[in-house]
Amino acid sequence: MFLISLMTLVFANLVFADEPLTIVTADESFGVYMTISEEGDMKTPSAGFEYDFMNVLCQEMQMECQWKAIPGNWSETPLPGILSEVQTKKADLAIAFMRGTDTRLELLKASAPYLQTKTAVFGLASKDMVFLDDVPLFPTLTPVSFATVGGYKDSVEKLYATSGLDSSYFTITEVESDDQVVESILSGSVAATYSTAENAILNDKLDILNLIQPSASLEWGPRIYSHDDQLMDEINKAFQAVVSSGVYCQLLKKHGLETAAALEQSWSQTSTMVMKDFDPSCVVAD
Repeated sequence: MFLISLMTLVFANLVFADEPLTIVTADESFGVYMTISEEGDMKTPSAGFEYDFMNVLCQEMQMECQWKAIPGNWSETPLPGILSEVQTKKADLAIAFMRGTDTRLELLKASAPYLQTKTAVFGLASKDMVFLDDVPLFPTLTPVSFATVGGYKDSVEKLYATSGLDSSYFTITEVESDDQVVESILSGSVAATYSTAENAILNDKLDILNLIQPSASLEWGPRIYSHDDQLMDEINKAFQAVVSSGVYCQLLKKHGLETAAALEQSWSQTSTMVMKDFDPSCVVAD
């Protein structure tokens, strides 16, 4: 038994110590979550909550990590370009504010959500817009047309299905970026989009767009992705450790994300580990 444990430990050290872990993210800045710096033709992550968070996890695991930024290619199926990079083992980990869709959770290993987010419908402010259980309906417009990025196509379908409405009530056009979503809405080619309430690009347009915000949901919590079970176990353990030590709360405060914390309840629902030492009050304390 001792020999087996020793061999497991040696194997783990070989897996995680030979080469630096490669973390891939999108090559575009995203609000307080990720800042991408450009030097000539090179794009490099340099700041933001996700950048700091991953670096802290690497430090906790005592691992050397290196970053690379590539185009998101969000409309690629079954996985966007960033996650394909992980699936094909060209990178070890991926982080880019990506929630856990059914396809992503089936094809890759995923961490527990590291933030608890709210979903939102964004559309042009309209007196004709009404809602049924947070589902947008236009009495004078059926079906409602959406432009979505990444994995939100299935989110729209689930949103309507939950209220007993079939696909005759909506159409979906998938585009490459949130900027294209805004252009589509402003041009009138679509009526709305569905995203997280924290979407920085869409929030910049709230003087024009109408924001309808359903309740917080763990389904929308962004996750870290890997192709390796053992590595993901180490990531989750490191996450638990930085939460228990208070470092996680410090990062949230640094980036103004106190109200988006992944609380103990979220861990009990999405992970086999429950953070017994985590005091949720630490994220809002002065």
